[in-house]
Amino acid sequence: MQQSRTSLANMVSLDTSASETRTLRPPIVTSSERNSWDQVRDSWSQVFASQGSATLKGPVDKLGLFKPLFARADEIEAQGKSEPEANEKIIREALGEMGVKVK
Repeated sequence: MQQSRTSLANMVSLDTSASETRTLRPPIVTSSERNSWDQVRDSWSQVFASQGSATLKGPVDKLGLFKPLFARADEIEAQGKSEPEANEKIIREALGEMGVKVK
């Protein structure tokens, strides 16, 4: 069975290469990608710790406001490394576009 890398945007992939049986398996996530998502989580934690709550300007899934975060994850996957400063900039911009006040 051939194993392939999947984008983080595809949180679960279907592998039908071995048979007609569909097997759900999680995506392969590198440590660099994991570090990037840890930064996203930490940014949200800081927002809630300092503000208690956050009001988003709309449904982030329908407005596509999460797309910059997944695009960054794809860049990290392609480069094979994560740059915390670049991640932080993109995270702040994405949260700002969502309507979240980031300090």
